[in-house]
Parts: sequence; structure tokens; C-alpha cells
Amino acid sequence: MTEPRETDPGDGEATDAGALGPPRPARFELRRLAGRVSFALTRAAVAPWHAGRRSAIDALPPATEAGAPVKSVLVVNLLKIGDHVTALPALAAMRASIPRDARIEMLCAAGPKRGRHVGAVELYRMTDLVDEVHLLAIAADARALRGRHDRIIVFGWRGRDAIAGRRARGRQGPSGLVVPVAGHDHGGRGFALDVRVPPLPQAFRSVAELAELDEVHHQTAVWLDLVVRAGLATPAAASAAAAVGPLLDPGAAARADARALLAESGIAASRDGAFARPVVVLHGWNGQAHYRWPAARWAELGARLVHERGAACAITAPPDPDALAFASEVEDGIRARVGASALEGRLASLAGILDLRTLAAVTAEASLIVAVDTGVTHLAAAAGARVVALFGPGSPRVWGPWGAGHVVLQETGVCHGCRLPECVRPTLECLDALEVQRVLDAIPDEPG
Repeated sequence: MTEPRETDPGDGEATDAGALGPPRPARFELRRLAGRVSFALTRAAVAPWHAGRRSAIDALPPATEAGAPVKSVLVVNLLKIGDHVTALPALAAMRASIPRDARIEMLCAAGPKRGRHVGAVELYRMTDLVDEVHLLAIAADARALRGRHDRIIVFGWRGRDAIAGRRARGRQGPSGLVVPVAGHDHGGRGFALDVRVPPLPQAFRSVAELAELDEVHHQTAVWLDLVVRAGLATPAAASAAAAVGPLLDPGAAARADARALLAESGIAASRDGAFARPVVVLHGWNGQAHYRWPAARWAELGARLVHERGAACAITAPPDPDALAFASEVEDGIRARVGASALEGRLASLAGILDLRTLAAVTAEASLIVAVDTGVTHLAAAAGARVVALFGPGSPRVWGPWGAGHVVLQETGVCHGCRLPECVRPTLECLDALEVQRVLDAIPDEPG
């Protein structure tokens, strides 16, 4: 048997047909060489354009300067609802800093499960900080915005976030000047940005790693820092926005609907329309299982609130089959512990029937909301509700409810704050260790 001939891999022939395949034709090497030459020539050709663009961006007057040529700013935020809520103070700082007649528009991810006009669109209908919301489902949705904005800022950490901003920028904005795209230069996605803002040192760190840092900022403060360093807000405006109260207003009609819905669902009301007893909203669902407190604990908490505190409980959950099953388990557990007669006028399930505005109104009308680490926690706080938040893998220092008067509970004596996409331990120690009595102790004897 003839042994395989060993040759130099660079000569176009294989050393072993089983390892490197058949010999490469000379035309393959020529094609590869032509590609390298073409890339080098293209790079050299566009270098003057990039240099000119860089010079034009550097020459732009600050967007916060009086009379700045800024007619419209596009904010790219393709993240979840909680991320949108934490960014509201940053939008308020921008609104206070850029020219008064300038528009602030959003580019948000379309909601594939519930349709294109829910989620972010519902959220921004509750605030006057945003003039228009655009939805991104395909790349063409971003390209359709070219030439409509003078500045673009990206709220997000992923490559797709920055690329969406780049696709939307166009050659010139409404003011006839170059359009810079600003954002956090993190994870190698800085190539898509013109103004690259280094993220704060806390980015993508676990609670244990955060403990080693001298200073840790709430995510709201991170967004405020971004708009200031990107030149779209002044430090004074950012400081003022950080101290502003609730930035979401469901509206009088939504609040009236919320009261009526609670009454129709089983919460007793007095003749003047007020509730006969304190109402506590229970929101136990998070799409990630290791962020959820056990349903049996929620049932025990609800039963004790009714029996020991004389409160009424309203259970909420999104219209997801698993979430509805979880909410049903909580409701059944409360009923089994308390009994039908004692629950009359004291228990309602609103699971799966609330849009975002009505959910915000329900939390604002209630005396208190107890929720896990989820977007609803931020939504409720931004609507003016009092929040008791139950944390497991997340960091309360970064993702706790923003504002004063809220309570965050987390067991720190066990594994917690890992930020992993799923729990790697046999049991969910960080939340399983959180006892009902500790949660009950954090709720005032007379909520609200």
C-alpha cells in the first residue's frame, strides 16, 4: 500500500486526503488573493470618507447647546419593558436638554406574540416624553428611518442594537448635517457606533463581582450617564431627572377602569367607590424559572394577608399559558387555605386580561404590589405604586425598583445574584430560602 505523500500545505496539495481533502485548484488561491486585494482597495478607498465623516461629527455643535441644529433624536431600545422603564429618566433628561421643538422618537422591537402595537407602544402612551414609536421587525424597518433624525442614541448592549442604529442613520439628518450614532462600546460592537461611550465598570457582573467595586450604579443611573457622555443631556438635567417622581401616568380613565375591573373581579368596594379594605397585588411570574418564588409561597402569603391583615389580594400575570397556570395554582392555593366564605370580596384574579396601561393603573390604585424581579416591578414603581420586590439571581443595587419607599428582599446567605440564564444548582436556593414570614414582615400592618 502506498503511503500518503507529505507535502507543504501551502503548495495546494493535501498531506492526507482524509484530513485536508482534495488538492486545492490554483484558481481557489487566486480567488482568495483577489478577495484580499479587493478588501484592501475598498478599505483604502473609503478611508477618506470615514476621515471626513469623523471630522464632520467632531465639528457638530453639542445637542444641548442653545439653538443647536437638532430637530429630531432617535432612541434605539430593543430591550424588554423593564429596560424601557428604567430608561425613562434618561429620556426626561434629554427632553430637558435638547431644543424645545426637537422630537424624541423611539425604535423598539415589535412584539411577536401579542402583535406590533403592544409592549413599548403601550408604555410610551403613558408619558409625554416620546413623540413617536417605530417598531423594528426586519432590517428594512430601520432603513426606512434614514434621513429623519439628526442624532441617534442606542440603549442596549448587543450588536444588533447598535447595527439597528447604524441602519437608521442615513447620510444626513433633517438639519442637513452628518448623523452620529452614540452608544455603549461593549462586547466588540463599537464598530457600528460613531460616538463610543465606555460602559461603567459594573457592566455584566455578578453580585459577588459587584461587591468588589467601589461604586455600583442603578441601571437608571447608567442610562443617565450614557446620555450625558453622549452629549444629549446636561449633568444638571440628569440630576434633576433622577429626582423626579413617577414618570408614567395611566390616566384617569384607565384608573377608573382599574377600579371597576377590580370590583367586577371580586374586590369589594364601598359606596363612594373606594375599596373596603387594602388591596395588595401579587405578581409572581417571570419568564425565567429561577427568578420565580414558588407558587405555594405565594398562596401562603395571599392567605395570610387575607386572614391576618384583613387585606384583599389581586393576582396578575401575562397572557402566557405557563403564566396563567402559575397564577391559577396561586389562586387555588389561597382558596384552599382560606375558604370560600372568608374570601368573599377579598380575592380577584386578573391574570391574562390586562394590557400594560390597565396593569399600571391597577398597581397605582392598589395599596401595594408584591412582585418578583421583573418588568412589572419597574412598571409599578414608575406609575407611583409602592413595591415589595423579591429578588433571587438579580442585583437589587442595579435592578431594584427606582425611587423611594420601596422594599427589596433577597436572601444573601446563600447563592444569589449569579445573573446566569438558568440555575445550575439542584434547588433554587436564592429564592427558596426566602420565607413567607419575612415578606409579610416587610408589608405594613395597614398597606397604603
